[in-house]
Amino acid sequence: MRPGELDALRWTKIDFQAGTILIDEQWNALERALTLPKHGFISSIALTDPARERLLRLPQESEFVFTTLRRSHYRPFSRSHHWNRVRCAAGLGNVDLYTATRHYFGSYAWNVLELDARDIALHFGRQDGGELVRKLYGHPDARLARERVREAFRQAPPAPVPLVAVAPV
Repeated sequence: MRPGELDALRWTKIDFQAGTILIDEQWNALERALTLPKHGFISSIALTDPARERLLRLPQESEFVFTTLRRSHYRPFSRSHHWNRVRCAAGLGNVDLYTATRHYFGSYAWNVLELDARDIALHFGRQDGGELVRKLYGHPDARLARERVREAFRQAPPAPVPLVAVAPV
């Protein structure tokens, strides 16, 4: 999810039974209001098991899932304050929240999970058939590619010995 979508996420938008999260609004910092998501695209994304487990452990002290100490939804300033503390504690250097979450997911889903670019695109709320995912998030990870090649050879049956014509001596 985009940071503004997380800022606006309400408990009523999470369907723990169906394993989905409805993305139908975002906190728009320019308008200082809740608005439709970017490009006006309302979507439903997968609620993964690790995210589900963590969300179920959060206190539900507000209609919003992620709240400040005053139980208001996050806005860019309050989010940045807390993100900086997390980023420093985790030793992430100067990485911004968008890169650490959305870009990381795109790269992980593409390289490690080997999900189809179209599926990742829909999860991102895009309707371009995966074009942006292939261009922006689909950075091939050379280390993982080498490991996949090695694993494919481990799993494959032995290659037949090619027949080579031998010239008479």
